[in-house]
Amino acid sequence: LAAEYKMQEADVKQAFQREQEHLEADRSKIREQVARIDGLLAHLDGSLYKWLCENTEGWENTIGKVVDEERVLYAEGLEPRLSGASDGLFGIQLNLDNIDSVHRTPDEYRAEKKRLEELVQQLEHQLAQLLANHEDEMAKLRKKYAALINPLRQSATLLKVEEEQIPGKRQELQIQRHKLEMEEQEEIARETEVRQRACNDAVLKVQSEKEAREKNELKNKKDLKDLDSAFDKASKALDAELRAFKASQNEEAAARNQEFADQKKHLDEQQNEELAGKGVDTHLLEQYRKELDDLQGLLQRIDKERPIVIKYRDAEKNLFAVEPEIKESMKAIEQRLSAIRQHYDDKRERILRQCMELDECLKKLLKELEHRREGLARYRQVLDNEHLVPDAYLTDDRKMNTQQDCLQLLSQLRGVVNQKRESIEQLKSVVVSFNRNFKPQNAFHFNTMPVTDADYMQIAVDLQDFMDNNKIEEFRRRTSEHYKDIMGRISAEIGSLMKRRADVDGVIQDINRDFVEKNFAGVIKSIELRADASSDKLMQLLISIHDYTMDNALTIGELNLFSDNNQDEVNRKVVDYLKSLSHQLQNEPNRATVSLGDAFRLQFRVKENDNDTGWVERINNVGSDGTDILVKAMVNIMLINVFKKKAAKKSGDFIVHCMMDEIGRLHPNNIKGILQFANSRNIYLINSSPTSYNPYDYRYTYLLSKHGVKTRVEKLLQRIN
Repeated sequence: LAAEYKMQEADVKQAFQREQEHLEADRSKIREQVARIDGLLAHLDGSLYKWLCENTEGWENTIGKVVDEERVLYAEGLEPRLSGASDGLFGIQLNLDNIDSVHRTPDEYRAEKKRLEELVQQLEHQLAQLLANHEDEMAKLRKKYAALINPLRQSATLLKVEEEQIPGKRQELQIQRHKLEMEEQEEIARETEVRQRACNDAVLKVQSEKEAREKNELKNKKDLKDLDSAFDKASKALDAELRAFKASQNEEAAARNQEFADQKKHLDEQQNEELAGKGVDTHLLEQYRKELDDLQGLLQRIDKERPIVIKYRDAEKNLFAVEPEIKESMKAIEQRLSAIRQHYDDKRERILRQCMELDECLKKLLKELEHRREGLARYRQVLDNEHLVPDAYLTDDRKMNTQQDCLQLLSQLRGVVNQKRESIEQLKSVVVSFNRNFKPQNAFHFNTMPVTDADYMQIAVDLQDFMDNNKIEEFRRRTSEHYKDIMGRISAEIGSLMKRRADVDGVIQDINRDFVEKNFAGVIKSIELRADASSDKLMQLLISIHDYTMDNALTIGELNLFSDNNQDEVNRKVVDYLKSLSHQLQNEPNRATVSLGDAFRLQFRVKENDNDTGWVERINNVGSDGTDILVKAMVNIMLINVFKKKAAKKSGDFIVHCMMDEIGRLHPNNIKGILQFANSRNIYLINSSPTSYNPYDYRYTYLLSKHGVKTRVEKLLQRIN
């Protein structure tokens, strides 16, 4: 939008400049025509036209039809004379009936001049109207784009304010996060302490449990040992008794068996003899005996295995009977031992896990301790070497809780310091750029020469307070009437000065008329003066302020019943005018006043023979050095004569004496001419020269001689008229 506004503004300015250049070109052409007419009218005295009007009747139908106006009719120095044939031209007879007259009278030239001057006024009015239209169009364009850009600027301002608030919000969030982290650390510390106490209690319990377990194991081992020794002792006693019983049984059995065998053998022999005698089958009987032997062998085997049976029965009675109890006791002991071992393993695993956690916690604490030591070392480095933290922050008693460690705080501190430095540098650049709009002595009392960072911060605080409290509106209300008074005083002073300008124009016209009425025939054919528009920039600005104030007298300042809709634009224009006036006064610091001479530019136009200086501001290079002095003297004489006439209207005519030094630099003819030029106006010149030039041209001639500190005056000549 800003780029589009600049493009349209440039287009409007270019169109305005083209139209302005066109109107100024037309005005210049018309002014040249007016100047040409003024030149012709200035040459009227002594011209062929005036001579023909005075000496030749009906010349318009003869020579007036064929001669050129500017080069012939209004030319000077032609010395016209009457010849024998009044209708001839250089001895040639011409028929001029069919030729229209092309000359114009001075009245016609004056009418033409008036018409051209009216055209000039119209063009100037068009230029003024063009300027007003241009300003209106620019104002509309500015208003149009201001309506589009201002909301965007307000949005940008709001976004900037929000952006400026983001660090504060971020800081609050960081503080909140630090607070939560601190609470978390405290909770961790409390939990660590609780767990540490629990761990210590568990270690003590494990130790006591271990001691109890060792005692139980020792007791169980002692009981088992006592049971083993009792069992071994009982077993040995039973074995000894069994062996003794077995030995006695064996001996008794051997004796009885031998006795039984002998008896049996004897009986068998008797039996066989009896049986054989009685008719018994001995063979069958032998079989029965074998069977008995087998049974006997079985009985022997039984007897042989009887100790084992006895031992088994004894064991069954003494051991196997108590085996279930022993097994139940051993099983209960094993179950109890297994439970104790399981409880021990659980506690051991739990304690080992707690020990591992404590080891991890210890490692973490050691690591944190090393981290804090490193942070403290960095902190000392920052304090001793880098000097980042101001002494005021180190010596105050204020404390703030935080969950961050030293390194994080130092990192945050470095970031804050760097951010602060960047913000300070940005603030300084913004303040310097802002202060370029103000002088040390400004209306808002802004400090335009800050030195320290505190000065820049104070400027920002003051400006923020200035914006928050809308003090600009207060200054605007306070200065509106002040600006109105300033504009009114400027307008009044310049208006009074411009009224005096009319007197200057009257004096210039009187001077020009005086030269036309009483001229002397010499090298100076014409001297004209005019008051052109002032080229003084300060004066032009003051005139513009005067015109603007007169046009908007009821709109400038605060809102009233006579204010227009464009009051704000008018007031802004007033401020622009006052700014331009301030800058212009700064460009001219040694200028204390503005005089009437600054309101116009006095220009001279001198014609010396065929040399025309044109309109110039200085009478230089008219001709020779003497001619320049002559022209200046004539201008001064005419100026004195004008004021002399005005004074004579009140007190009657009188004679003025004027002194003119270095008269010898003029040509003798010019000296005589300047004397006549002055005397015809009742102005007597007192001329001085180291040598005598044409003393007869003067009424009195004196000789001045120096004698010490006195000057002797001697009359040499007196002319008798």
